[in-house]
Amino acid sequence: MPRPRWCQADVGCRLMLNIAGQRIAITGAGGFIGAALCRAASQHGAEVLAIGPGTVSSPCVTAIPARIETEAALAAHLDGVSILIHAAGRGTPTGIAALHDGLAMDELRLTAVVLEAACRAGVGRVVLVSSGGTVYGDPVDATPMAESHALCPRSRYGAVKLLAEEMAWTVNRMGLVACVVARLSNPYGPGQVNRRGQGLIATVAACVQSGEPIEIWGDGTTVRDYLFIDDATTGLLAAGLLPGGMAVNVSSGVGLQTRAVVADVLAQLGVEHPVRFRTDKHAGVASNILSNVLLQTRTDWTPQIAWPDGLARTVRWWRRTSVEAVTGGNGHRERRTPVGTNAGLGLADDFSDC
Repeated sequence: MPRPRWCQADVGCRLMLNIAGQRIAITGAGGFIGAALCRAASQHGAEVLAIGPGTVSSPCVTAIPARIETEAALAAHLDGVSILIHAAGRGTPTGIAALHDGLAMDELRLTAVVLEAACRAGVGRVVLVSSGGTVYGDPVDATPMAESHALCPRSRYGAVKLLAEEMAWTVNRMGLVACVVARLSNPYGPGQVNRRGQGLIATVAACVQSGEPIEIWGDGTTVRDYLFIDDATTGLLAAGLLPGGMAVNVSSGVGLQTRAVVADVLAQLGVEHPVRFRTDKHAGVASNILSNVLLQTRTDWTPQIAWPDGLARTVRWWRRTSVEAVTGGNGHRERRTPVGTNAGLGLADDFSDC
């Protein structure tokens, strides 16, 4: 069975991305992250298996537009897969209201099915996309949090993500399949739409176009780590080169205050818009900035797109897709589709049902 190939750089032991000809499976391929992963992997010469509703085949991508229900059904498609990146999810930070509710159980069951299918099919390596923004909890100091930071989630969503990580560690320790956990910060960029309450940047654009006030939980002083989608996908692919048993942050390593993010988005859009700060709502940890030193040290990955450039690219995409939604792409007015919906745009949310 093919195994992931990599080569070492001239300096040290940094792994260079070399996935040409490899078969890579991606769950959640109809979502924002999954769809971008499919594009990035195919651009690097991989044979891509895109799994999940909303997926579309292309010359380098084979789509399986079905939900994952059983390990046997999924395993039947994974023959010869070197790397499986699990980017699907059924829960959201605001959607999981209790640890015993249906979304929490669905999230864990989905992870279990994917891991067991990978074991059954003899997949070379699994990359579990986890939530770097929720599994760590409060930072111990002002420096970006490394992978060695204590794992103390402050939300039910973070607890569920941490339980999913433990599933991956268990099958890795048992020698059933090599697993790498990639703790992703907050991805943004072209293709992201606001459908399930995820993505501050897409939410701001959606509110502007719909005319609704922007609602921010807390006083807007929270700090978060935002990563442009192209950097996120190459970082996740690079994580697939690492040995099993490793956890790595995939992040920008730079913190941005929520107030500043909203102001920057509005400035790029060239508008003024009402913002409501809900100080009666819990905004989460005060700061979440993830160190990306480990991934940069072990691979040749490094973030390429800084916040101002990434935001400008995103706004250009919003404007283009908004025009296409209104004119149908042919100059004739058809119907208005808000930026924050996926109707008419052929897009899905960050973590698609799979």
